[in-house]
Amino acid sequence: MKLITIPRVRLNQLQSLAESSLEICRPLTEIQESTSKAAKSFEDFKQSMVKEGASADEKGELDLGRDKVVTGLVGAVNAELHYPHQDNGVKEALAKMAKTVNEYGLKIKNYRLPEETSAIDNLLADLNKLNLAALEGTGLLRWPMALAHANNLYKDADREYIADATVTKSSLSATNQAPILISELENVFLKLFSQIVVNPAEHLTKAYARLETLVGSYQ
Repeated sequence: MKLITIPRVRLNQLQSLAESSLEICRPLTEIQESTSKAAKSFEDFKQSMVKEGASADEKGELDLGRDKVVTGLVGAVNAELHYPHQDNGVKEALAKMAKTVNEYGLKIKNYRLPEETSAIDNLLADLNKLNLAALEGTGLLRWPMALAHANNLYKDADREYIADATVTKSSLSATNQAPILISELENVFLKLFSQIVVNPAEHLTKAYARLETLVGSYQ
């Protein structure tokens, strides 16, 4: 039997390891105080993991949403070019809109997120400079409006994400809490190890063996 130390693990692995370790140790009254402290650290860590993950997931979904609108805008404009319009005003406005849209094109979706946000804003600004009133009956003008809405939703979520991250940093993020949690868990392992040295009761040695197997599975 040797003293258990936690190997280098990812945050989601640490969450799973900590939860399983605490399940093993909670019934052991001999180390209850240390286990309770580790459990408190685990709850703080877990709350940060959930909050950070939810914010990132929302941003990801909104980015996918605006990507779909970009695809729709580019596709709709280029499809409309093939329609046999007779009105010269419509043809001219459509040609201008297509030229502007295709200057940005689908490559916008491959930009880094802040760059994509700026590129969409620039595309919309360029479209606003054009006189596209002649296209009112084509249904194309709904696409820039939809793109502006999708981009604004993303920007709102991004601002909220940054604000939440700032608040989290003023307390502790999951990344910063991880070393604290690891230290508390290893202290629990040390207390149990020490108890076994003094009193090698069967329920203690079995629990320690389970912990050795558990932690070893993450190495």
